[in-house]
Amino acid sequence: MSLRDATIDRERRDLVSHQVMDESRLIRFVAGPEGQVVPDLGRKLPGRGLWVEATRAAVDQAVRKNGFSRAAKTPLSAPADLSDMVERLLARRCLDQLGLARREGVLISGFESPPRRSVQARPPGWSRRPTDRPTGAESCWPWPPTRPPASAARSARTI
Repeated sequence: MSLRDATIDRERRDLVSHQVMDESRLIRFVAGPEGQVVPDLGRKLPGRGLWVEATRAAVDQAVRKNGFSRAAKTPLSAPADLSDMVERLLARRCLDQLGLARREGVLISGFESPPRRSVQARPPGWSRRPTDRPTGAESCWPWPPTRPPASAARSARTI
């Protein structure tokens, strides 16, 4: 069993609802050095973890009802905009992961026509296509490569 397999099955108790959940559904917080609540999205900061369900309502309720202090059994201060901070950190983490995937060659995005040879030889794990592309546009290629149906190339007036 690998380390990744061991962490997938771990369960923690949500400090707001008191339900036992899988770690993937929770956000870890720790007590900072000055007694403030710090989100630990990487789950690597030292200290006892305070686990909250990964929803805005749960984080707001933990801040409102002083759940972090009760769970840590020590006075902690949580900023009122903690859920906004967590949202910004999650968005940043997601963009960082997409950047890593793009540099590794397993993500393709944008209007690239035709695909690079490396992509043709080894299909990517992710492919992002723009949703606002014109119907039947040859400059935008879908993945896996297919030709659009003949009806897609017609305009709405001709149909």
